[in-house]
Amino acid sequence: MQFEVNCRIQKPRLCVCNAMAEALGVAGSIVGLVQISATAFTRTCTYARAMFNVLKDIEELTSGIRSLSGILYSLRLLLEEFETSESYESNLRLHHIN
Repeated sequence: MQFEVNCRIQKPRLCVCNAMAEALGVAGSIVGLVQISATAFTRTCTYARAMFNVLKDIEELTSGIRSLSGILYSLRLLLEEFETSESYESNLRLHHIN
């Protein structure tokens, strides 16, 4: 018995199905990256808007505290003047109010 050995080097055949599946896999990966990028951008914008509003709120709060401080300081001066006046009356006189 004699055996013949067929040693031919075959070129790899590219199956259309494999190429299509690979292309869909790459496209799916790209879509995933685009979605992640869009989500990151949206969240960054939301965070930036929130930080802008926080800074605005802090400025308004600071202004309100300054106003309240000025009012309390004026009331303290008024009380000191009222207490040190020679005639201490129970009624507040108009000349004590500036």
